[in-house]
Amino acid sequence: MVEKKESKGSFEIKELPCAYINNLHGHIINVLDRLESNNLLLNKKIKSNEIHIKIGGDHGGGSFKMCCQVVNVEKPNAKTNTTVFNIFEASDCKTNLKFSLSRFKSEIDLLQNTIWREKQIRVFLFGDYKFLCAIYGITGATGRHPCLFCNITRQGMSTPIEDNIEMRSLETLDSHLEKYKNHGSDPKFAKLCNNVIDQRLFNVPLDQIGIPALHISLGTYLKFFNMLEDSCHTTDVKIAGRMAVNNQTLEDCEEFNKYIEKQRQIKQLQISIQDLENKTRIITEALETHILSNPENEEYIKLVFEPRIIHFEEKKKEKMKSILELCNSIPKLVVELGFKDTDIHKETIELCQNFKVLFDKFGVCHKLINSCKQFNEENIQNLENRIEDFIKYFRDNWPNESITPKLHMLEYHASSFIRKWGVGLGTYGEQGAESIHAEFNSMKSTYWHIKGKR
Repeated sequence: MVEKKESKGSFEIKELPCAYINNLHGHIINVLDRLESNNLLLNKKIKSNEIHIKIGGDHGGGSFKMCCQVVNVEKPNAKTNTTVFNIFEASDCKTNLKFSLSRFKSEIDLLQNTIWREKQIRVFLFGDYKFLCAIYGITGATGRHPCLFCNITRQGMSTPIEDNIEMRSLETLDSHLEKYKNHGSDPKFAKLCNNVIDQRLFNVPLDQIGIPALHISLGTYLKFFNMLEDSCHTTDVKIAGRMAVNNQTLEDCEEFNKYIEKQRQIKQLQISIQDLENKTRIITEALETHILSNPENEEYIKLVFEPRIIHFEEKKKEKMKSILELCNSIPKLVVELGFKDTDIHKETIELCQNFKVLFDKFGVCHKLINSCKQFNEENIQNLENRIEDFIKYFRDNWPNESITPKLHMLEYHASSFIRKWGVGLGTYGEQGAESIHAEFNSMKSTYWHIKGKR
């Protein structure tokens, strides 16, 4: 039986479809044997005496999927390297996760203690932040102590940290949970127990949790876009107020509608740029795969694929140029509305400049952390400097905006993970599992008409 959320504040217990692999440990060992026999196991980025397996989950398309991937391969996030070992058609609330995933705890413990062909198997976890917090029994992003990796308070995130932060560990999670139980497991005492309120589902060490770089990027971008939208709305209100005071109206509201339309176009262009980046990545991966499969035809394959990559890169540059033009057009429209050289005009110029710099600095950090490349100390120092520069600019120019748990992870935990494991967060992240939903959605639409599908 699983719990299925029906509406806010209510739920219903139902029997719902659920499927899982009986012997996860045996399945992974079998996968490793097959990869080894085909010379597909690599150790370029991982210690030669270790095998890294990443396990994680995500909800999408009406179902929750739990996946595993071998990291010691050319493309660890590829769909062909992804095994869905548990799936159920219900929400990913804590009750469902405990019900469905608890059966794998002993198998994951066994996996972590397995020596395969003289190599130690090490398990990593990935997923979005809500999922990871549920796995380790903390309340999550809304708690007084919202970080999964340290005991910092929400208020403490808002300013640069000068002292060392107390890091969480499996042992501290246990002790804080015991303290919570001693308080009668009353949620109002969660903040006194570093927001640990439940037993963790897996015993994977916290330094083997993949920092959710993809969701850090998505959440941060959304925050900044909403900030930009709110700022533009404030400008709208100021313009409307001034015009009302001056008893001024716009003929057919044409100029004002142009102003609003520019905001919509900016958002649409940003979506288009992300789509072009995805297409470029897919073509690049296809190019690499073809070359690996047919090394003797490398030059011919490049002739086929590279023009398409160049095409999408040029289209991306055009879109970027359009965004700059649109941002710059906002002050121009304010001038057309009759507010040239006023305080509103000056505010819009400063607003556009600040957000262009902010998105640029954030974009550099986004590309660095989401990569799968190897990092040496020089690369890590560069990353840390870029993150520090970005966060400082954000704090200096928007002092009243909050530092979210995602921004905190970027500021204090991303580089630590990269320094320990030597590669970008994309290698151990959630990107691969996200693409699995599309495969299941495609199968659903293919077989949906078949009688007795349930």
